[in-house]
Amino acid sequence: MPGAGLQYVRIQSKDETLNRIQDSIKRSIDPLVSKLVYVQIGAQTGNPLTSGDAGAPGLKGAWTHISTREARALLDPFGFVVLSGALQSGAINSVAFTLPVGLRPKRLLVFAVVSNGAFGVVRVDTNGDVVPIVGSSLSVNLEGIRFLAEQ
Repeated sequence: MPGAGLQYVRIQSKDETLNRIQDSIKRSIDPLVSKLVYVQIGAQTGNPLTSGDAGAPGLKGAWTHISTREARALLDPFGFVVLSGALQSGAINSVAFTLPVGLRPKRLLVFAVVSNGAFGVVRVDTNGDVVPIVGSSLSVNLEGIRFLAEQ
């Protein structure tokens, strides 16, 4: 659900000028927040970790989340997909998860990432498959993966 649970909170002030500035900020931010699409990558069972999007993809193979750093995908108001979180325990060169339609790149993309404190590479395929292709299965960091969603 776009923008679910996200909102700008206005703080009432005795200063009317500050209140008008806050109202202006709220009018500017609300349209952007309403366009955010947030997907929590599901557990290995394929069930979402939260009650959010029904189409949240599940982890595949032996891949698991690293403690509180669950894999997430965010579609920002400008059409960019931003991945975050970290994975572990899967096989390098195997699909970790598949992004849903609308959060996939138009062409194959390759990203440099941190993997167990060293160099790693993650590939994002046009079919939505996210595949760690270089690094250690002890940890694959998804932070910094950002791309334009298919148009």
